[in-house]
Amino acid sequence: MKEIYYFSKINDYELRKLVNIKQKFSANIFDDWFNKEITIKDNESKFLTELLNKEFNFIRIYKEEDLKVKFIAPILNQIDFRSVEKEIRDFYEEKIIYETDKFIFTGTTDFLISKGLEYS
Repeated sequence: MKEIYYFSKINDYELRKLVNIKQKFSANIFDDWFNKEITIKDNESKFLTELLNKEFNFIRIYKEEDLKVKFIAPILNQIDFRSVEKEIRDFYEEKIIYETDKFIFTGTTDFLISKGLEYS
């Protein structure tokens, strides 16, 4: 029978025994992201400023679900992740599984963007 490992419970030591993880050092790995010109519109700046002002004193004391609902979800809701043409959208609380002939990795995501309009 295959051993089942949960994303939320497996530690680094156990993971490294199962899969060959190598550190890749690259000084420019995120250059495309970090050097891309970003324009923040006035309404976006206003939204973020108001959200930060409202939640500033609470962010550090929120439990995970509070933080997701009160701070992260409003930001994510500003973005339209759905594209019918490209058949992608955002999914929440999706179970994902990775299976080999030796073991199974599984867990539930908080959030992901995936191909598929009905199923991720």
